[in-house]
Amino acid sequence: AKVRVRLKGTVSGVAPAGKVVVKVGRKVVGRRTVTGKRTFALALPRKLKPGRHRVVVTYVPTQGSAYARTTAKVTLRVRR
Repeated sequence: AKVRVRLKGTVSGVAPAGKVVVKVGRKVVGRRTVTGKRTFALALPRKLKPGRHRVVVTYVPTQGSAYARTTAKVTLRVRR
């Protein structure tokens, strides 16, 4: 499974820069450095057990960026 990340919002003439961190529960399962690209996908581990998992995606902008730190939460259901 993959998590598709899309950074919304614009700041005139400024591309987003920073990091995106993906957690399942409390465990960090992916990181990505953002340098201008607004949409990308991160793969989730294949070893997720069946059931519901809380996925939290956090965007952390670089210091001095015009963008704000943002967090999105979603529940993922794994079936096998």
